[in-house]
Amino acid sequence: MHKSNAYIRYYKIGVNEVNKILISDYDDTLFIDENGIKENVLKIKEFRKAGNKFIISTARNYESIIEEVEKYDIEVDYLICNIGTVILEKSGKIINAIYLTAEQIENIEKILTDVSNIQIIRFGTNKSEEKGCKNLVEYKIIGEKAVLDELKTKITNLYPDFNIEIIENQRLLVEISSKEKAIQIFCDKMNIDKSQIITIGDEDADLEMIRQYNGFRMKKSSELVTSKIDKIANSVAEAIEIIMKEG
Repeated sequence: MHKSNAYIRYYKIGVNEVNKILISDYDDTLFIDENGIKENVLKIKEFRKAGNKFIISTARNYESIIEEVEKYDIEVDYLICNIGTVILEKSGKIINAIYLTAEQIENIEKILTDVSNIQIIRFGTNKSEEKGCKNLVEYKIIGEKAVLDELKTKITNLYPDFNIEIIENQRLLVEISSKEKAIQIFCDKMNIDKSQIITIGDEDADLEMIRQYNGFRMKKSSELVTSKIDKIANSVAEAIEIIMKEG
């Protein structure tokens, strides 16, 4: 059995004293529709003006999420991308990145070589990369559910500590970290107490960050999240209203 000894790169940052930090999933949480995102953006501005911080935590990579941030003029302090494997400033400057080792990449590539009818996307910290790149943080594999199930089993057997999940029955994500772990790294580096963090999300990948960091679930959430989390918000804007009223 191979161990998950990833290479971790740290970028040292100073201590920031803030009141509250809201960390939100993006798809189907911060963004549901055009009207909803506009309302959320206005409330985020109010939240930050009061001395708080706002962070997006997403399965998207930096290249993808920054397009959304710029499109909707979202005031965001940091971005947690690739389901926790990369933490960045809004500018794209890396605070923390957890890379797959050369051995892990080689072993995953061997598994993928024998599989046909799949699309393989290899992500670096800021963008997709070509096969052979040594600085990878994530694989996204697109194909039929049965094929993805088999691949998930094979990779999980090899690396049981990895975060491996199938999204919408058509995308297999292979990462070495998680949203919850990334938040812990962020708190440690920024000298932030866990009590300052509040989270909101809707999918299975959001569950642990919601449970561990005083979180809300969206009213429409995955079956797993719905069964585990009682604290509900209809939108990020509503969650911010609740947080600001509680003080």
